[in-house]
Amino acid sequence: MASRSKKKQTMRPLGGQMRLESDIALSKAEINRIAAEQSRMDCSFSAMRELQNERFRAGVDARRAVMAAIEGNRAMKDRVQEVYEEGRQAGFKQAAWPIIKCCMAGACLMLQHEFGIDDDEKIVNGLKDLHNRIVWALNYSELADDVLAKTGIELRLDDPLEPIQRI
Repeated sequence: MASRSKKKQTMRPLGGQMRLESDIALSKAEINRIAAEQSRMDCSFSAMRELQNERFRAGVDARRAVMAAIEGNRAMKDRVQEVYEEGRQAGFKQAAWPIIKCCMAGACLMLQHEFGIDDDEKIVNGLKDLHNRIVWALNYSELADDVLAKTGIELRLDDPLEPIQRI
């Protein structure tokens, strides 16, 4: 048997792989071991064989645990979003009447200040009419369309710079 330090080695391409040629004589046991190793590397993946491998099973279990954690977090995020939306809707419902009260008070002061209406009866009637229009309107756009049609004033309350424009 030749010593490993004096061996002659060359690399030759063989079907996309490199094959090591050497003039070292190998024992039958080494040849069988290398052949078995190559057959294991060349064959396709076998799930049954890999499931018997403890390290492979541990890796599969770890991946499953990670996927379960991700799914759990996704469910948690969905639940947080759901609760957030419920709270937001409840906040709108709670804020509706205080906003209407502010609008009514502002309208009352506006009628007195701008138009000099000091007659309590006229102010009360105006506020009752305002209240009925707010409460019985289907939505904001219905009221805004009505204002535009009757007065030529466009209400664009989403525009912070010019929410009210004469057209």
